[in-house]
Amino acid sequence: MSCIVADCDDHQFPPGCGFHCGIKLLKDPDGKISLEVPVKGNLDDPQFSLAPLIWKAVGHFIGNIVAAPFRALAHLFGGSAGEDLGAIAFDPGRARLLPPEREKLVRVVGALAKHPELKLLIPAHYDTEADARAMKRAALGRDIGRRAGFAAGEDDEPGPVNIEDRPTRRALRAIFAERFSKAELDRLRTEAEAKARAAGQAPPSVLARVRNIASGAPQVLDSREFHQTLSRRLRGSQTLPANALAELAQQRALAIEAALKAAGADASRLARTIAEPSSDAEAKQVTARLTLAAH
Repeated sequence: MSCIVADCDDHQFPPGCGFHCGIKLLKDPDGKISLEVPVKGNLDDPQFSLAPLIWKAVGHFIGNIVAAPFRALAHLFGGSAGEDLGAIAFDPGRARLLPPEREKLVRVVGALAKHPELKLLIPAHYDTEADARAMKRAALGRDIGRRAGFAAGEDDEPGPVNIEDRPTRRALRAIFAERFSKAELDRLRTEAEAKARAAGQAPPSVLARVRNIASGAPQVLDSREFHQTLSRRLRGSQTLPANALAELAQQRALAIEAALKAAGADASRLARTIAEPSSDAEAKQVTARLTLAAH
């Protein structure tokens, strides 16, 4: 095992390149890099040369940092070797920072304080599938809630649509008739009634039939499948404003920036960028990945 202490002239690398930032990550306040590098070989062999092996190991080490700088930060400052401090996860459709992500950002600020030559790039990121789906579901939930008479603000996060709730069912039928047509609602109602008869289901009671006629519900004992169909069709047709996803991405970047500043980050070492959107309909969380650049 060999311990290397070296003065490293990082100016030989372009300021924007990964090696430039990787070397800055490794430097101590005196501008030196200290590494323990495992080296194997026979020192009695006249052909044996230590320097090429050492620099190969150093290159490999820096290459790993270039590929995953925030994992390196976690490792260098007491975290788990597999932890990625730069991966900040959000719930789909939301810009609120979760407590574990806030804690990551506090640690990032502490790590960057030891590397004044680096600055942090904060991406405005969204997922075209997961975020859009969540935002459409939330928008529809707010529309249904308002139509059903529930108090809900524009920024409130609605819960799942409860099709067991009678006011919710009325709201579903009313919104469906507006967005598609009364004729299409009647067609689905007739289809549900025919399906119930074909399955041999008993008809509703006289009182239930009168109530269904008054409310526009299908004449079936269990109308959950009918209302689930309405909800599914409405979700599929829900639209978002043209800039909704871009605004969500900006809100996330601003939330990250605010948390970094609250943790003591120097504003001059922070910059927001636009990230390429991801696309994963099954994503449970949407991850914005911080990057480093020379300051």
